[in-house]
Amino acid sequence: MSFRIRFLGTGGGRYVTLTQLRRTAGFLIEDGDRFIHIDPGPGTAQAYKNFGENIRKVNTVFVSHAHIDHSLELPVVIEAMTEGLYRRRGTLILSRSVHEGLNGFRPISEDHVKSIENYHVVEPFQEVGPFLILPSKHTDPHTVGFLYKGRRTITYFGDTGYWKGMEDYARDIVIVNLSTLKELPSHASPSLVKKLVGAKLIILTGFGMSVLRYGPGRIGKALEKEMGVDIIVAYDGMEWGRGLSYFY
Repeated sequence: MSFRIRFLGTGGGRYVTLTQLRRTAGFLIEDGDRFIHIDPGPGTAQAYKNFGENIRKVNTVFVSHAHIDHSLELPVVIEAMTEGLYRRRGTLILSRSVHEGLNGFRPISEDHVKSIENYHVVEPFQEVGPFLILPSKHTDPHTVGFLYKGRRTITYFGDTGYWKGMEDYARDIVIVNLSTLKELPSHASPSLVKKLVGAKLIILTGFGMSVLRYGPGRIGKALEKEMGVDIIVAYDGMEWGRGLSYFY
């Protein structure tokens, strides 16, 4: 039974999205027969091609919120998953804002909705298969994260500032979108990461422009030394599981 995480893109935020200093394509979890894409933003289809992944293998998609760096290429992934919308297939787990739209932007059409076999609009603390949905504290008020219970337990908070009790869900592998250097109520900074001391492994991704300018590797090394927790700084194309990769 295979298990791995593949980072198709490690960028986040408006300015990284428009410059593509890092791809904004999200990441994959392959766990046995589950092939799960998380947050397919701009650059997703190209990332599949460049990193030798088969986009048609996707059978589950999770979209944390309706900002374009997390959701823009959702229709592309759905069309690959459903063979051009001709085969009703797959599982889609999405926030209410992705389903209903946010400020006039709706990442998914009715044709795409109809093509999904298992369609779930989720709220915090709902359980969907191996996913326990977690809240997030973000500028999209319907943003969600998850605790995935498979061969390994993976926590992903989406784009979020600190919310009371989130450290209780940092148990095994924790994936953090490190958006900013400054402590903000709606985005993760190094000060938020320091609260996640219960994790066995923290993987940093989703880097905003200020983080990239400062150097994600410098931040990762400092956090690892201070926290005593293994920290990996992800890069575009990095795979964890079959072959552990470090990049500083």
